[in-house]
Amino acid sequence: MVDQVKPCNPRRREYYCDVINPREFRNTSPTIRTSSRSQMYACSHHRSVGLNSWVKALVVGVVSCAVGCGGDGSTSGTADTDRYAWTQLTPSGVSARVVTTDAACPDAMVDGAVMAMDPRASTSPSGFDVRVCELAVPEGAQTLVVGEQSLRLPPSDTPTKVVIVGDTGCRIKQTDTTVIAQACNDNSDQGWPFSRVASAIAAENPELIFHMGDYHYREAPCPDGNEGCEGSPYGPNWASWHADWFEPGEQLLPVAPWVFTRGNHEDCGRAWLGWFLFMDASPLPTDPWNQDNCQQFTPPYRVAVGDLSVAVMDSSSIPKSANPPTPDPDAVAEYAAQLTAIAALLADDSNAWLTTHRPFWSPRANLPGDGDPLVAIETTLIAAIEATGGLPPQVPLAIAGHVHQFQKMTFDDGRPMQLAIGGGGTQLAPPVTSDAIATYPEVFGTLGLDPMNFDMFDEFGFVVATRVGDAWTASLRDLDGGEITSFPLPAAP
Repeated sequence: MVDQVKPCNPRRREYYCDVINPREFRNTSPTIRTSSRSQMYACSHHRSVGLNSWVKALVVGVVSCAVGCGGDGSTSGTADTDRYAWTQLTPSGVSARVVTTDAACPDAMVDGAVMAMDPRASTSPSGFDVRVCELAVPEGAQTLVVGEQSLRLPPSDTPTKVVIVGDTGCRIKQTDTTVIAQACNDNSDQGWPFSRVASAIAAENPELIFHMGDYHYREAPCPDGNEGCEGSPYGPNWASWHADWFEPGEQLLPVAPWVFTRGNHEDCGRAWLGWFLFMDASPLPTDPWNQDNCQQFTPPYRVAVGDLSVAVMDSSSIPKSANPPTPDPDAVAEYAAQLTAIAALLADDSNAWLTTHRPFWSPRANLPGDGDPLVAIETTLIAAIEATGGLPPQVPLAIAGHVHQFQKMTFDDGRPMQLAIGGGGTQLAPPVTSDAIATYPEVFGTLGLDPMNFDMFDEFGFVVATRVGDAWTASLRDLDGGEITSFPLPAAP
């Protein structure tokens, strides 16, 4: 039973639990909602709390309220943590990473041999009371264990199953005219279902996972009296990253190696600190947490597993412009240079995928008051592609996120198929309707897109790409893994 539950902030109804008996608590009704495991183990979050979690809590010894107890969530920057570990593909090979509150980095066991992990940075940024450790995994390694956690390494041959997901965080945003507060405490399709999406992806047992960017969405405090997001941390700190990404994705992190893409929510004006601390594929620069040293544009790179070659492009930073958007000349020049670099990276490939956060040729429906009801959102990237004469011919597929729904665009002029996979959990975007397409035909004209070659599903979910022989097929799944539709993926001519 829960012998004593005390409010640490009665106005916001946040709690901690002093004494816990996990056997009896299993029959306790989860009547208290919380957005972070650090606030209490004894008072259930969106998912069931198993005995293993109770053991972890008892090892920690004290389960305390990390958000809102004596301050607002943007300044606390703390959250109780277990060890979070994963592998990811980088330009120099496979990187194993661990987030821990321990003072020292753990050792890793690689093919039975002990290897020391090193701190990713000598210090973490302000508000991030965790240490991030990394290890360059030797090429050809077969097994990797950190602590008691086995981490999956890439297959030795071309993978047969890849999962793609994007835009996963819980959206809380306030401007002078707008308040958006997604129900972070509700994992239904009316709230924030990323934990369910993560469970469904884990059940697929993929060999690789691509995340198309936008992990951190808790940018503002939950409005007073809003039970849907009550107790949520906010701001660019560990508590928010923990709530938005690490806690709901805990079971998914070790399932398969990751290819992470930087989203606009991780640009130098937003959650860049967490991006570079946790996920960026390159070594950190000197004095990495100095705002002046934030890399607005990180260079593209190539990763390959067997015959699957993937170019990763950072399209996070495009200055806001009028609505409808107009190309930014400086960003056009930067992205044209990146596309030229990508062509060089893929020069020896006959078939490659290109991943980036922002889709090149995508329509977006706006909410009332946000400008024209239908716009072509990435005119800067379109201009950059035109300046370089098009994408490399060995790229038959461009994969993105950013648009909070699923979109598929195909073209009759030799351009690659474009997928926008942005329904991983964050608040869905308005659907692009046939009426809007008919009312604003100039939008599809700008995109060079025939409406008959455009498909859209405004549902939460992810994509599973499977390979049989040399042929790839994509399956769009809903938030619990049920198939919505499927289609073949193209190969380079």
